Amino acid sequence: MAGQLTEAPRRVVVTADDFGLHPDINEGVVRAHRDGVVRCASLVAGGDAFEEAVDALRGLPSLQAAVHLTLVEERPVLPPSRVPSLVGADGRFVYDHRRFVGRWLAGRVRTGEVERELRAQVERVLAAGVRPVHLNAHQHLHLLPGVWKVALALAEEYGIPRLRHSRFQTVFERSSPAAAPFRAGLNVLSARGRRVAARRPRAPRLVPTVGLHAAGRLDAAALRGILRALPDGVHELVTHPGRTTPALRARYRWDYRWTEETEALCGIAPAELAALGVSVEAFAA
Repeated sequence: MAGQLTEAPRRVVVTADDFGLHPDINEGVVRAHRDGVVRCASLVAGGDAFEEAVDALRGLPSLQAAVHLTLVEERPVLPPSRVPSLVGADGRFVYDHRRFVGRWLAGRVRTGEVERELRAQVERVLAAGVRPVHLNAHQHLHLLPGVWKVALALAEEYGIPRLRHSRFQTVFERSSPAAAPFRAGLNVLSARGRRVAARRPRAPRLVPTVGLHAAGRLDAAALRGILRALPDGVHELVTHPGRTTPALRARYRWDYRWTEETEALCGIAPAELAALGVSVEAFAA
């Protein structure tokens, strides 16, 4: 299952997000690469377990890296005094994408500070000796119009060849109808972002996503369903492996099923992938 992208009609790069946030997430990401189908890990420059994740990457040359641009929940890489519009009184980013978008729409976020902080995140990853092949963002905030331009510019400047093009294949699901407005809004931003990138001759390649509807709850059945319905071309499957522990649940109250996701990513065999007509691969060099 390893190797670079080929000419197979249905190809997927399985990316594990949140690498560097927590040791229990790091453990799941490493296992899902060694024993499963994960080929790329999205590294959080400001994560509490960043150095541990970098050490793991040094020992896993077959695991590619992305920069997971982060503007919510964690601490900034820069001193909070340099990005005051991005943080609260505790020096941390706002809690989630809803609060960030609310602050953004109210005109309380300075684009210059966004650029300054995200640049610092990319440079921290590069300074650690990691060469990212992909750029994406925590909670898909890179799709916001001003942030999208910053992400494009950083990818161009630092030679990062790909940028995640987040999009939901299904806007409405019976199991989660309340999510429909968020999904529809994200898809509108996604379409806009594609048009903006098309006007930039040096823009990174946009990699469309699959499986966003299963974020944090990707069990074996959901994984097989996503792969069975995979469109032709190259797509990125965004995943969240980890090891569910009381410490991880206490730190991140997302109700994610980290261990179940890790088991799903490790439980699909090459013969089954071949039967599905899917090639799981790394990004091309």
